[in-house]
Amino acid sequence: MVSPDALPAGHLLKGGLFRINAAIASGGFGVTYRATRISDGAPVVIKELLPSDLVYRVPGGLAVAENDPNGEFGECVRRFVREAEFLKGFDHPNIVPIAECFTDNGTAYFAMPDLGGRDLTHLIAPPGAPATAPVLSDAEILDIMSPLVDALRYIHRRNLFHFDIKPANILIRPDGQVTLIDFGAAKRLRSGLVAMNTQVQFTPGFAAPELSDPEQYGTPDGRADIYGLAATLLALATGKAPVRLHPTSAELNALNEPWRTLATAGMEMIPENRPRTIDDWWRLRFTGAGTDVSARDIFDLREDIVGTYQRYVRGFSYIKDTQIALEVEKHLDGDGIWPAPLVQLNPSFEPGESVEELASRGVLDPACASIFRRPVPGGTSRTSLRLHRHQQEAIEVARGGHSYVISTGTGSGKSLGYFIPIIDRVLREGPGKGIRAVVVYPMNALANSQEQELAKFLGATPAVTFKRYTGQESDAEKRAIRANPPDVLLTNFMMLELILTRSAESDLVRAMSSLKFLVLDELHTYRGRQGADVALLVRRLRQRTGVTSLQCAGTSATIASEGTRADRQAEVARVASLLFGGDVPVDPAHVIFETVQPACGGVDPSPDALTLALADRSPLPTAFDAFASHPLAQWLEANLGFRRDAPDGPYERRGARKLADLATDLAELTDTLPYIAVRRLRECLVAGNRVKHPTTGFPVFAYRLHQWIGRGMTVFATLEAPPHREITLETIDALPGRDGGPPRTLFPLAFCRECGAAYASVFHDTRHGRYLPRMVSDRTLPDGVGKDDGVVPGFLFVDDDAGSTVDFEYLPDDWIESDRSGNPRIKATYRNRVPVPVGVMPDGSITDAYGADTLTADYFPAPFALCLNPSCRVTHIDTASDDQSRVAQIATEGRSTAT
Repeated sequence: MVSPDALPAGHLLKGGLFRINAAIASGGFGVTYRATRISDGAPVVIKELLPSDLVYRVPGGLAVAENDPNGEFGECVRRFVREAEFLKGFDHPNIVPIAECFTDNGTAYFAMPDLGGRDLTHLIAPPGAPATAPVLSDAEILDIMSPLVDALRYIHRRNLFHFDIKPANILIRPDGQVTLIDFGAAKRLRSGLVAMNTQVQFTPGFAAPELSDPEQYGTPDGRADIYGLAATLLALATGKAPVRLHPTSAELNALNEPWRTLATAGMEMIPENRPRTIDDWWRLRFTGAGTDVSARDIFDLREDIVGTYQRYVRGFSYIKDTQIALEVEKHLDGDGIWPAPLVQLNPSFEPGESVEELASRGVLDPACASIFRRPVPGGTSRTSLRLHRHQQEAIEVARGGHSYVISTGTGSGKSLGYFIPIIDRVLREGPGKGIRAVVVYPMNALANSQEQELAKFLGATPAVTFKRYTGQESDAEKRAIRANPPDVLLTNFMMLELILTRSAESDLVRAMSSLKFLVLDELHTYRGRQGADVALLVRRLRQRTGVTSLQCAGTSATIASEGTRADRQAEVARVASLLFGGDVPVDPAHVIFETVQPACGGVDPSPDALTLALADRSPLPTAFDAFASHPLAQWLEANLGFRRDAPDGPYERRGARKLADLATDLAELTDTLPYIAVRRLRECLVAGNRVKHPTTGFPVFAYRLHQWIGRGMTVFATLEAPPHREITLETIDALPGRDGGPPRTLFPLAFCRECGAAYASVFHDTRHGRYLPRMVSDRTLPDGVGKDDGVVPGFLFVDDDAGSTVDFEYLPDDWIESDRSGNPRIKATYRNRVPVPVGVMPDGSITDAYGADTLTADYFPAPFALCLNPSCRVTHIDTASDDQSRVAQIATEGRSTAT
């Protein structure tokens, strides 16, 4: 039913920019219209703010009803516009984009493209009525719920809540895209609270109880959206709208898992009893009865980690100014702090012989066959370790006494390429004859992990002894190692330098007189000056130990990436020879690259086969042969796992890619929605990780995510009024002036932690009458400026409310005293800290001539003692500490977790 207050067809909005065609829906928040943008004839949907309990329409405009004595509607309009402007910056495939926000007829509107399609109400019978539409399958429900969870995750991480999740606000577009619409009730988190209009009517059955009764249930937050989504899930799974705030046991028991668990948890009456975040709720699909907890994958873990960090960063960065907030959101949505992860598939390596087979051929000592074994999956016995071809090649090169480099990808087992030859040599020549091998790592973390790997093979009483000697060991442990040197010493390059130079370690140096093997792990880390230091260190090691015949080995995932295979081998050999020293350079033939082979046949399936595979919603096969022949697995391996430079050339590992980019390629190839392609590729990666190769016992798809997380950046702005103000998160000193004027200086911004009001962080140059940029944490004077130069750190209040006089009542109490007549006055020590209105030019100069380029601001010296936003006015008594505790920035350094 459409409100009788709806605008008539043909009515023009925003000075004739839009023409109303028809009112299509109305609710407690307002009216929705189909309209036309007259300039280009584009169909649009317009949302009008018209809360029926506060206002009604009269001829000529909109009048405030008598039941609004507190002026709530005016605040509703301001909040509606503010949230709509904020939403304009959103870019998500499952969220309706807002094209424009404007005021007219005494109220506010926002316009969206008319996406077509149908909402979910046609699938759901009204409350109390029997279901009329066929109940959706579990796969169909998942196709709807998964993108909605993504959409809510997106808005919640931006501290925005929808507060009207229901089938009528979920659109299935003609192309099948699921889209969340109608943000008329949306609210943005502000200082931990959400201001609600409790008179607005919400949709029964889908609205969380706290939305209509916050006094009893508490202030609404993201858990209200979880309730609405859980109620929508219940409706989709039963074909009927909920009739109660909490479903009955019979209603819940009729649901399949995991929907039963999700509906039960999400529709708890008490908000505190619901999952705290949308990710917490969605994760419950892995914990319900009959579900596989192990189905949770690394992508979910990544969402947890990054989501937690995003909430942490955004929790420090509420920004009142919409223009600045949108610019910051663009930065946060981009690749600035938490870019989309890169996914990398470790392709199957060409298998070599087992250690047992090499021992039987005399390549390895027979004892190696009993050391290098792995557990049989599902059993208690152990079997001989099956090597990759590149590991076997390394062992055979080492057997010939040559120096060599293993340049293979991450996760390729490079360490076995030198540990097996080292242990083989010690076993052949007999242990306990001093340090026979030194393995040098660039960092302790690698030494620690490799020590654990050695322990797995050699056990508690090893035939070949090994010890770690770094800065982590106690003095007692080091004395014990010096007294009884091991066969193999694990260390880092800094500690090896100390061993060679400190008299206390002279016993270790003497023990190295029989040194045969030196390993430099992660060669690519030794670049520039550090590379030269390590190269000289190797030469000093040769000199101090007196060893003339030293076999060297190096490992690296990335040294050379340009040119042919032979070109890369030659370049790696050249770099390794510089590092290893000695009389005999590394032969390019002894640079060992990985040899990969497709596990899924090396087939790139046809688009038709892929389209059918994507449309098939049945689980992916779990048997190796069936999985390896599945078109989706074949395409994924061919496009993420390996490449060939020539049709008959060797297979080589591909670099990491964004999953979204990979999904875009698949979607274009099969005319599929990208988000469906993303989900199916994720499913394929997870399934392939559980399928074991029958020959090697390794997963068919061993994959990893590479996630970069930055520290955040500072927001900079010119000292200009909107819309001329420029905002950037790039570190730039100045921008060109307008119309040939002086350059416009960019100043760092900080934000009140209570209200989000913006302040420019400045140095006040009192001698020259200007302001200079200053980082918030920096109270030291700029370079070339002395204590007597009249430069003072401070803040400029650059909000719309700047320029007003600050009354006594807003100043901190300890600034005020009474004169002899009992009248309040500012203490002499604080008089220079009272904010003063100033006129500022874009280059930072102070002016009394207010013109078009002049910005009205308020200046006060640091530390930050009070907020000048009239609706905030928070004061800080303890100003001895750093200002970072009182004002917020997007940068995350300076917080207690920046370690």
